[in-house]
Amino acid sequence: NKQVIELNKQGKFNETIVIAEKAVDAAKNEFGVNNNYFASSLNNLAYLYENMAKYEKAKPLYIQAIEIRKKVLGETHPSYALSLNNLASLYLNMGEYENAETFFLTSLEITKKISGDNNLEYAISLSNLGNLYSTTGEYEKAESMNLQVLKIIKSVSGDNNLDYATSLNNLGNLYFVRGWYEKAEPVYLKLLEIL
Repeated sequence: NKQVIELNKQGKFNETIVIAEKAVDAAKNEFGVNNNYFASSLNNLAYLYENMAKYEKAKPLYIQAIEIRKKVLGETHPSYALSLNNLASLYLNMGEYENAETFFLTSLEITKKISGDNNLEYAISLSNLGNLYSTTGEYEKAESMNLQVLKIIKSVSGDNNLDYATSLNNLGNLYFVRGWYEKAEPVYLKLLEIL
């Protein structure tokens, strides 16, 4: 699985798929199908398919990983919330916005229950939901979420890091799309300064 993650970062998708499929088989043979290692391997393979825009191959793998994690870890485990978030991202990419919102909101709620609303996991989930709202034209909701994400990241790890820069980019893009260039410019300038 570590090799899969590393090759994926390098963009070697075809090579990575072969190794990811072997990881799924190895986890299944070693641990069985009702195990979080198997679910993690399924999740990694689904993520690769999603990156390659093979959404119909990714979807059943994400769903299977969710079902396993729900059964093995329970509905209040961070890995379960992560799996829901991954499926929501897939639905966003597929243009199934209602399904995406449902799963993003559920993941966000679980993450908040587990660790509160002032941590990076919560900020990432909130950012993903904000991206959905930006995509669907719900700009006020998207702006509110992006501003919350910036506040959380700044309080947790400061305002001079890649997480903060990514959130600035999301906010700047939102302002740009709305034609609010005066608001977008200082956000982009801060982003450039961090980078």
